[in-house]
Amino acid sequence: MIVSRRDQLHFSVQTLGPLLISRLREREENVRIDIYNAYIAILSQARLVVPNALLAVHKEDDPEEPIKIGTTLFSPSALSPEQQQLLEAIAAQSEPLLKAVMKQLRLKSPRTRSLSFELLANFVRTLPGSLASFLPGLLPGLSNAVLDRTSGAPMKIDALSLLSRIIKSHDHQVFAAHLESVVELTIGAIRDNFYKVSF
Repeated sequence: MIVSRRDQLHFSVQTLGPLLISRLREREENVRIDIYNAYIAILSQARLVVPNALLAVHKEDDPEEPIKIGTTLFSPSALSPEQQQLLEAIAAQSEPLLKAVMKQLRLKSPRTRSLSFELLANFVRTLPGSLASFLPGLLPGLSNAVLDRTSGAPMKIDALSLLSRIIKSHDHQVFAAHLESVVELTIGAIRDNFYKVSF
């Protein structure tokens, strides 16, 4: 339904989004994976409606008065009313979603942790700058995934992909307090034995 009925996307975000978020703590891993994939599908469809979210972020030299959606300032002329409504609906779910996903990152399941990174990467592509307040809790999870020798290459790649997305979509000042962690994580990835991780 999410993928086939893009005309119902706003409804899906408002109705299915909170339901999916409430079920993220599902104990059965197969069910939890389906829930993750459904929310990722919502974010993927949202990016088709708002393909230029990062370009729509308000710039310092922009003379327009910015509009705030979640924690991000956007240029009003860069978004249609439909795009603005969709981003506002997603931003309204950001706090419960991100808190639920952060709890899932503490689980031992590699599949759940990889899907958590994938969901967060999709979220930050849809709503740039939205993870700034969650960096103190998120960076240790990323470091653990990348630097732990028992982590598989796919999880390391998902974690690094998320870090890359965060760096591209957040103001550089956000990283001032976390620079040491980011540098340590990056150097650890460069030293990784598996070429796809270090490259």
